[in-house]
Amino acid sequence: MTDVRLTWCRVGDRYLASLDRMLERSALGGVPVVIVDLPVPADLDTRLFPDQFAAYRSALAKAAAARDVPVLWATRDAVELTDADCADLVHVNGNGAARLSRWVREAISRGVDSLSGEPEATAAGRLRLPASPAAEVAR
Repeated sequence: MTDVRLTWCRVGDRYLASLDRMLERSALGGVPVVIVDLPVPADLDTRLFPDQFAAYRSALAKAAAARDVPVLWATRDAVELTDADCADLVHVNGNGAARLSRWVREAISRGVDSLSGEPEATAAGRLRLPASPAAEVAR
């Protein structure tokens, strides 16, 4: 795989192998995992680096699907974020964090059938998490 290069990050074979090891160890330990693809300002993924972000999201979707791990695609539209909710090119500010946290909490609490795939195809999906060991003991 060719590295997807941005000024400050790369997604390539080493990074994907590291992600796969983390997902494997989580599965072996019975730890449920949900990946959240965080939103970024429009300039970053639509104007400055559209090809790189498309390649990153495709690589993330494939890696998650290989381990049957759900992905919450927290797009700006889904979370209802604007550039005013961003502190810089990669971080949300206080208002953005509140919106994002609320969206993630609601997505998880609804339960989801499948969120692996491209963001547009899965925005209306539902997440189904396995019961935690603590929940099993409580029954």
